[in-house]
Amino acid sequence: MKIIIIDDEPKAIETLELIISEFCSNIHIIGTANSAEKARELLISNKPDLIFLDIEMPAENGFDFLKSLQNIDFQIIFVTAYNQYAIQAFKFSAIDYLLKPVKIPEFINAVNRVKTIIQQKQMPDFRALIENIQSQKPVKIVVNTSDSREYINIADIIHIEGDTNYSKFYLTGKRTLLVSKTLKEFEEMLVNHGFYRTHKSSLVNLNFVKRIITKDGLSIEMSDNSIAMLSRRSKDDFLKVMDNFVKK
Repeated sequence: MKIIIIDDEPKAIETLELIISEFCSNIHIIGTANSAEKARELLISNKPDLIFLDIEMPAENGFDFLKSLQNIDFQIIFVTAYNQYAIQAFKFSAIDYLLKPVKIPEFINAVNRVKTIIQQKQMPDFRALIENIQSQKPVKIVVNTSDSREYINIADIIHIEGDTNYSKFYLTGKRTLLVSKTLKEFEEMLVNHGFYRTHKSSLVNLNFVKRIITKDGLSIEMSDNSIAMLSRRSKDDFLKVMDNFVKK
């Protein structure tokens, strides 16, 4: 796998070079650049499979560099000391990143994920990342299904139903999607976006709660008439959350 490292800090480049030389014998560094301008020059004469891209660089940051490229036919792993909000945007956009200082196990895992993506011939699409970065809050979530890569508006998610390592999305327009990620992962992403974990198997968007059903057990009817689960343990707290939500 041919790679290019883009970072304005010489020590950061040196660190990645050392990790690669010691732990990734199947990776070939075909160039390094300390600015976006030099990186574009490298891309003219080289065709990398993967680039490691710093975000905070003088004159032109990593996002500006990304937007300046007409064609992206390689994978990107962002290497950043960026703030928590940007990290959240990466997670929502299903884009890989490494936090500085880079840890060796995380580096190896990121490279292995990219290898899998390359083998599956999935080309990156960074539009959702740019949109999420530029918004006050991420507005889209990117998920992989068995046969597609979906870009979902968070406002269109009615509720999510968990089943071991899979999650079923109930979306507006009567659409459903099955995604191979746990409900806990989506709870961590969406808890600050008006979602509430009502049961070990249910995560609901408060905007779409229609009514709470107490007959024959506890459940929640959503605006699309689908049913989400409500545990007895969560009932009282959920009622308070909904009362406060309705008052806003």
